[in-house]
Formats: sequence, C-alpha cells, structure tokens
Amino acid sequence: MPVLKPPVGEASNSEAEGGRPATAKRGSIMGLIQLIFSIYFIFLLIRLAVPNTGQMAFNQPYQLVVRFTRPVLEFLGKPFRRTPTALPAAVAIAALIFLQGLIYSGGEGISRYYDLKLVEKAYFDSIAFNPAASLWGVGLSIIYFLGLTYQFYFFLFLVTLVSPLQSSPDQISRLMKTLAFPMRKNRRGGGGSLLILAVGFAGTFYLLQMLFHSAGWTFSDPDILVKSVLAALALPLQLIGLIIILIVIRAILSWFPLSGRGRETISWLHALTYPVLYPFRKLKLNLGAFDLTPVVAIFALYLLRRLLEAVLIHCCRALM
Repeated sequence: MPVLKPPVGEASNSEAEGGRPATAKRGSIMGLIQLIFSIYFIFLLIRLAVPNTGQMAFNQPYQLVVRFTRPVLEFLGKPFRRTPTALPAAVAIAALIFLQGLIYSGGEGISRYYDLKLVEKAYFDSIAFNPAASLWGVGLSIIYFLGLTYQFYFFLFLVTLVSPLQSSPDQISRLMKTLAFPMRKNRRGGGGSLLILAVGFAGTFYLLQMLFHSAGWTFSDPDILVKSVLAALALPLQLIGLIIILIVIRAILSWFPLSGRGRETISWLHALTYPVLYPFRKLKLNLGAFDLTPVVAIFALYLLRRLLEAVLIHCCRALM
C-alpha cells in the first residue's frame, strides 16, 4: 500500500523546538486513521461490486462486510430507496475520499507527498502536492485510493490466474472468485486482463495529475508520464509484502491441529500461497521436524522485490 512521506523542510514551531515526539504521535494517529479508512474503503468496494443476493446472502465473510457497511449505506440510501445498493456504496466511497482529503488538507504536519515506497529511495518515486492550494488533500486522497483499488484488483486477478482458488470450497474463496468475475470469464486471457488493468491505471494516474496541476493542487512535473508508468509497475510489487504475511500466517497455523470445518476455513490461505511455496517444496527443505520452505520462500520473495525495484529505478533514471 502506498504511504505518505514525512514532509521535507516543512517543520512546525514545535518540531523546530525539538518536538519530534509530537510529530511522531501525529504521524501514528494519521497512520491509524488511514488504515481504518482503507479497510472501510475495501468493504465499500466489495459492496459496490457484489450485490447481496443469491449465494452471497449466505456467505459469512460477505455478510460480515454487509454488517459493517449497512448503517452507512442505509443512511445514504434514503434518497435512493428504489435504486440498487451500488449507488449508495458509490456515494459512500466518494464521501470517504473527500473526508480523508479534508483531514489531509487541515491536519498540522500532514505529509504532502504521495510515495510509491520503493525499497531504494529515489527522487522520482513521489508526487508532491501544493499545500498552499485549497483542498489539495482531496487530490492526494483520490490518488491514494486509486492506488489502493488498483492493488486490490491486481491481487484478485493475479490470484485467479496462478492459484487453485477455483477448486477451493471455502466461503472466502467464493467471495474472491465473485469479485474477480471479469477475470474468470476469460481465464486464458488472464495475463491480458492484468495488462489492461495496469495500462488503465497508468492512464488514469496521468490524467488525474494533469487535472490536479490545472487546479493548482500539484506542481509542474515534466516526468509525470514516466512516474505514471512507474506507479503502475511499482504498486503491484508491494503485494509481495502481503504474500509474505500470508506465508507467515500459514506457517504459524501449521503448528496447530485443524480438522473438519477449521481446515476448510483456511483452505483459501493454502490456495493463495500454493503457487509461491510449490517450487520450493520440490527442493525438500526439511530439517528434521522443521520445514524450511516458508523461510526460503520469504527470503526469495524479498530478493525478487529488491531486484525488480532496482530494474525499475534504473530504467526510470535512463528515461529521465
């Protein structure tokens, strides 16, 4: 997930007087707010894409999402009583983006950078917003949630393409398959779906930056086209961190005996991590009762991310 860089050269009076603890506290609070907003945004995105009908009416993970979003959607849906849930969900998403934008614009010490969070920092890995412009934070919020949506669907499409999710019987897998329906319609063209998604994101990212520059929210940037392509390629690499977390969770759960319904419940976790762990399973990395496969896989994923990001940075430097 993209993060917001600490402001560079923009210290408040308290910070100039050594108020680093206050700055860290504000950053922690903002990080928590951003995490809560991001989770709720994903819930609203699910409600927007998946109607509460058919099998989904009995899908427990989906009904948990329904339970958390129902009060907001019922309130926003009062003027649209005869319309599908998708419309109130879209309104709620827009309101959430605007609210986070207001927090960005009005918060003291809030970063004005959208950062791609590359492992190796580079001057072209962030977009600077103009804090002197009115409501500049709304633009930053739009870009942030655009990136989050892109990562969410890239992960879903990638999982549908490479994992045995189709044969997994648990309810989380069913929900993920429903969300990835455009991909499942043409499984052979899965790679093409990922390419279309990446190109669409890069184009939208570029057009938004042009619009924000016209509104005075961002500064003139001659490299914005390269940055747009970099964002489309770099954001999916952050998903490697998510895959590592899933591998760790799977490794921990393997120490506890699960049977029957408990084993079925986590079958989605096995389906998601299977493509990564399977090549290393062939090496038979066992040390007595300990299976070192997850450790080696995590190390390989970390090296892969560093390598791919180094290639991206080198290419961008060559183009700029």
